[in-house]
Amino acid sequence: MALPLPAEVLEALENGRSFEACFEDDKLVIEGVRGIVKGSVSRKDVKGVRVSRRKPSKKQLEVVKQAAERLLEAKRSFKVVFRSNEVELRFDLDHYVQLYPDRCSVMGFHSPDEPPLDLIYDLLQSYGPVRLYVPKT
Repeated sequence: MALPLPAEVLEALENGRSFEACFEDDKLVIEGVRGIVKGSVSRKDVKGVRVSRRKPSKKQLEVVKQAAERLLEAKRSFKVVFRSNEVELRFDLDHYVQLYPDRCSVMGFHSPDEPPLDLIYDLLQSYGPVRLYVPKT
């Protein structure tokens, strides 16, 4: 039985806010995801630019919630990043899962049995077609 999600995680998922869950000395730390900025941009330069954000589908949210429960129970660090039509579950730079409205892409893993993908692979299969993109060696 999976542990209930912390209130911070539930709130971030409900609001479509990206977050990072990591463990420091067996203590869970939830933070917002920070992007990388090249150079500086003033407010004047971006005035009038609209940033649109579509909410993820209920199906995407449910899969991410269940995956987060399993990963937190196993004490695995991960990031959830919301984009315009996809939700990304990132484990590190080279290993991540992308949930599109109609399919799922898994990047950087050699097989579904590789940790931490083994914890959530059945959820991904129930979501829709899964494509496993194996890294070249």
